[in-house]
Amino acid sequence: MVRVAVSLEQLGLHTPGGIATYERELWRALCERDDATNFVAVTARSTPDLLPGDIRRSPLPSSLLIRAWGHRAVGLPSSDVVHAGSIAGPLATSARSSVMLHDLLWRRLPSTFTPRGVTFHEERWQRFRRSASLIMVTNELLRDEVLADGVSADRVYVAPLGHRALSPDVPAALALLETHGVVGNFTLTVGSIEPRKNHARLIAAHAAARARDGELGPLVIVGPRGWGDVDLSGGTWLGSVDAGTLGGLYELARVVAYVPLAEGWGLPVIEALSAGRPVAASQSTPSAIGRADVALSDPLDGESIAAALLAALRRDDSSSAQEVRRDSVRALSWAACAGRHVEVWNCA
Repeated sequence: MVRVAVSLEQLGLHTPGGIATYERELWRALCERDDATNFVAVTARSTPDLLPGDIRRSPLPSSLLIRAWGHRAVGLPSSDVVHAGSIAGPLATSARSSVMLHDLLWRRLPSTFTPRGVTFHEERWQRFRRSASLIMVTNELLRDEVLADGVSADRVYVAPLGHRALSPDVPAALALLETHGVVGNFTLTVGSIEPRKNHARLIAAHAAARARDGELGPLVIVGPRGWGDVDLSGGTWLGSVDAGTLGGLYELARVVAYVPLAEGWGLPVIEALSAGRPVAASQSTPSAIGRADVALSDPLDGESIAAALLAALRRDDSSSAQEVRRDSVRALSWAACAGRHVEVWNCA
């Protein structure tokens, strides 16, 4: 059994996103395994989470640690494998190196990144593309992109992400909605507020769909402000919420919408299905593809998004249909995700 050092650099960032969720939940799942003593985490001084297991904190905050790891893998404990939770993590020189590549979106949609962000991501990816022993990806489509970029197939492994069924705090969700004037049915969308998440088109499409069927209710938006001047007029923005309140919002939503221009995975789709909710998602969201209970749309076409919202609204919402949705994603657990990582680290 190999010893693995796992980087958790994203957890200390000012606005942690989906990659931070992956790092946190992967680490928690590794710590719950019988072989947990084989894993050690490396994180920044600024990481706020109280995490289990063997944690080694750098004296540097996340931003400086990520910058330092662009030059050399400082502060890593002795291990057989070093796993970078993203391409912002360390590339080992004295051990086998492993990385989770979440997407190549800076190439596909450079306009939704800052110029500095495009440069950063491309430079870091080239470093791992050339030298990493093991490259993990979340889905087969991304694997094909990596192979097309010249990486040999024996270095690339698919490791689907997991999800944690949220314990819904419905009273807290209801209270929060009431403070924002939302009563009755509503449509929910979850994700950081940035250009790639396509809020402007969703807001316009939702207004058009709601004019045809008022049962959709208002559009409720949950997520932290990321970057970019994103106008949320026409929606009801709740900001960031805790896990229990988010679970309550999923439970109460009539429809959940998630229509980014492009996505590496798309955890909100899985969380919504886990709560039994019908979903409208963009066809560029890997987690939504091939799922019978998700109405797909072209994220660049407002009428297509509106049609998907109405299609999701018309889906069977009986208790049996909700249970089918929950069953459809039950296997996507963080324990299974961690198990796949361990399998790759030990056998590859």
